[in-house]
Amino acid sequence: MMSEVLAVQVESAAKSAGLVVVSTESGEKYSGGATAKFTLALAADPKKTELLELSEGFEFGRADLKEGVKAYLAESAKRLKNPRPDCYVTLHGLPLSFDHFGWPFHESTSGADTSLVHGEVRLEDGGEAILHAKIAASMTVTFRDVVPAPEQPFAEGFIYNAVRKTMDQGQLELVKSGNRQPVPLTTRYYSARQQKFIFNDTNEQQRKDFLACWARASRCGCWIRATPSTSIRRWTSCAQQQEH
Repeated sequence: MMSEVLAVQVESAAKSAGLVVVSTESGEKYSGGATAKFTLALAADPKKTELLELSEGFEFGRADLKEGVKAYLAESAKRLKNPRPDCYVTLHGLPLSFDHFGWPFHESTSGADTSLVHGEVRLEDGGEAILHAKIAASMTVTFRDVVPAPEQPFAEGFIYNAVRKTMDQGQLELVKSGNRQPVPLTTRYYSARQQKFIFNDTNEQQRKDFLACWARASRCGCWIRATPSTSIRRWTSCAQQQEH
């Protein structure tokens, strides 16, 4: 049975971000245990929705986790104003949609000392999104130490960016059907000194090309606005952020 306390806490935080909880239901973790699923919508446009899934025992009362969820919900409110809030563009210009992620991370059942989350990425080429990649994002023990909690609000952003980078590197195959493909998450994506994730070092021309692809995608309704977890500012290095 879903925790009433968690439901009230999420509803209150969502309201503060300009969102409403339109429905709730219980879910199940990949490795067993219960989750709580909340369908969130813009208060000003209830037709725009997204799914938030948390462990039923999520410690919302912890100050660091509470602030993280608030920041995530504020980003969600911005993203839901887009025609396709589930779509993002890679640095090389591929429009991708993300769906069917099973939160939170679960421990590997193969004996490896890693945590995993499964999801699905589709190529949004303007037609029916047939080509896709089922992915298994794996988080190492060392990487886990820099993540406040293995939950959606704290991991969704860097997972999506890792998928985008892996796709651009040609290490993910878009197919009509197929097995899960690995997306490794390592501390190479995290700067301990700056305490932030960095996925790409880019030059001026690459950033201009990326923004051009971004603009083209926005015209076809794929993606309009970046949010802090997936924007070009997270996509480039700290020094480059200060320049732009």
